[in-house]
Amino acid sequence: MVKWLLSDKENATGNNVIDTTLAQLLYNHDTVKQHFHLKAWVCVSTEIFLIEEVTKSILKEISSETKSDDTLNLLQLKLKESVDNKKFLLVLDDIWDMKSLDWDGLRIPLLTTVEGSKIVVTSRSETAAKIMRAVPTHHLGTLSTEDS
Repeated sequence: MVKWLLSDKENATGNNVIDTTLAQLLYNHDTVKQHFHLKAWVCVSTEIFLIEEVTKSILKEISSETKSDDTLNLLQLKLKESVDNKKFLLVLDDIWDMKSLDWDGLRIPLLTTVEGSKIVVTSRSETAAKIMRAVPTHHLGTLSTEDS
């Protein structure tokens, strides 16, 4: 997984769906920290994916100011400007559900990142993984009684 994160073969469209604990280990890995110009961890954890709220959370993580009355268009412009020509790691933790239109709306401002930028997603939803075109998707098995 670290090799995938550090590879420059895919940019912001190269997504990966994994477990939250594994995502935390990767996000905090020393080599990963040094590899990316910007990193953001956003816990979504809601049944309804609210693109405005997720975009605001990303901006707060990368130290960009937002105002309560910022429109989605303004938020997306700020996001695009913040990540432009930077290697960016975004973790979207605990995605429950998402519509294709919302994913495209979030992804478009991230297309200005440099090659090697990555989006890592944790989700229990196979539908969300398909919408995000996650490659590769890691399916985790259940723990045995002894391991739980």
